[in-house]
Amino acid sequence: MNVRLVLALSLLGVVMGALGVFGVVPDWHLAIWLGIALASGVIVARGAPGKFFLHGLAAGFVAMCLSTLVELAFLPQYLAHNTHAADTFQQLPSAWPLALVILIAMPFTSALYACVTGLVATLAARSLRRHERTQPATR
Repeated sequence: MNVRLVLALSLLGVVMGALGVFGVVPDWHLAIWLGIALASGVIVARGAPGKFFLHGLAAGFVAMCLSTLVELAFLPQYLAHNTHAADTFQQLPSAWPLALVILIAMPFTSALYACVTGLVATLAARSLRRHERTQPATR
């Protein structure tokens, strides 16, 4: 496992968390995460020595966890800058602590995103390997 690659790609989660806290990406949040999954998958396909799904899974899981933890650490600012999220969270029963709900949901959302990133890495690796096989050898 290329841990340096996984940790480097995971830092994108910190960036996304910070952007979320400052309200920079409220309307494009999902699209940017999908773009990060695509970019991470291609980077894993090119940089990992093998086990592409596992590398993508690890990078995606840690990235989403870091993003959630950054947003959780600055929850009041996050809710102030993301009115849609604040409205959604207000629909929860008041007896449920918001931070606890977010912490309980974090492994599930992270696992879902990790599977997407792992799948993209696997498909990108297959595509790159197939492309390398069809290229004639240059002498």
